[in-house]
Amino acid sequence: PVNDDVTVIKVATNSAKTSTKAAEKDETADWKTATNSNVGYQIKYPPTWLEANAAYFAPSKDLLGISDSGFGGLISISLTGSGYDINKELALYKDHNFTDYKQIDTKVGVKKAIKLSGISQLENEAISFKGTKFIVYLVDMGEGTFILSYAQSPNWADYSKEFELMVSTFKFI
Repeated sequence: PVNDDVTVIKVATNSAKTSTKAAEKDETADWKTATNSNVGYQIKYPPTWLEANAAYFAPSKDLLGISDSGFGGLISISLTGSGYDINKELALYKDHNFTDYKQIDTKVGVKKAIKLSGISQLENEAISFKGTKFIVYLVDMGEGTFILSYAQSPNWADYSKEFELMVSTFKFI
């Protein structure tokens, strides 16, 4: 009888571990879905966050930051024109002279991508990104580059985990 009890406890513990793993895998289950039919993608974002045109996302209006300068605030999604291939985009980001720079090959949806990350040191007379944390996914689309970008100003809270979860839900449609 003692051995049977031990077996039952062991099975119950394994079941609990399996249930916990299943719950961890779907952290985005209650998230909203944004769709951009013109560009051809869907992405999920936290239910309390704001979105604009399925291209800009943030937890508050002040971080949404859509402006004429093209800076999209915390999280932005864009597709460049055919004149901006992935190598030109890489060069633009390298101009930031990042500290803690990382570049890795990965995927976004089903497509090959390059993930860049680091803290920008770019500062000039037009704009300063000095101290801004960037995480950028570049996807070569042949006729341009698809960009998913996270830009965290030094005085903002860190939402990089939410951004990475968003990227994990990204689908080309």
